[in-house]
Amino acid sequence: MIFLFEIGFLPIRIWDILDILIVGYLLYQLYKLLRGNIAFNICIGVLLLYVIGWLVRELKMDMLSAILGTIMNVGVIVIIIIFQPEVRRFLLFLGDSTL
Repeated sequence: MIFLFEIGFLPIRIWDILDILIVGYLLYQLYKLLRGNIAFNICIGVLLLYVIGWLVRELKMDMLSAILGTIMNVGVIVIIIIFQPEVRRFLLFLGDSTL
């Protein structure tokens, strides 16, 4: 492996930088797709639910953790249904564009 440089104990390769750039580009395109849309508000709400779920697990609140866990398990299917038009547009964007 050829390392470009190291940050402390973490060696940085060219593939790491490329990985970060690709993920950043995809997140930016996803943000542009959702911005100004009601789906963006739903996305923020889901993110908030996950943060609350993490906090509840860290504070060892077992009953609330079980309830939120059940909601989040069903929530994956609900998110796919709610974001179906946006997911379709995003996949069409990935298929049509050239990097």
